[in-house]
Amino acid sequence: MKQQLQNLRSKPEHVRKQYAYTSAAAVTLSIFMIWGVTMVVTKPLAYKGAAEVQENGGNPISELASTFKTGLAGAAASIEEVSAELEAPGQYEGEARLEIVETGRSSTIDEEPERETVLTF
Repeated sequence: MKQQLQNLRSKPEHVRKQYAYTSAAAVTLSIFMIWGVTMVVTKPLAYKGAAEVQENGGNPISELASTFKTGLAGAAASIEEVSAELEAPGQYEGEARLEIVETGRSSTIDEEPERETVLTF
């Protein structure tokens, strides 16, 4: 290890910075991945009833896989819903518009506006 460090010290500064940034990124990524897997597997923010606490003897890898499958299935379903809405005939035709409906009096402003509100797009 000491020989590796000596070899690194003999290199130019830009090479040493590359090693430093790469090492920092690898350590950060490792910590983030460990944290993410721990959050998914242990579910610390989820409510655990008495029955669920007693049944907590599952395989963490299979729980992680099922969590990702559920998330991917939900994402696919939402994409299908959006594409079905966009393909519906007669929907989303015409110009976009904004309609202001006067209700008589505002609860926070007592005086009448000096001029009409115009919104430009």
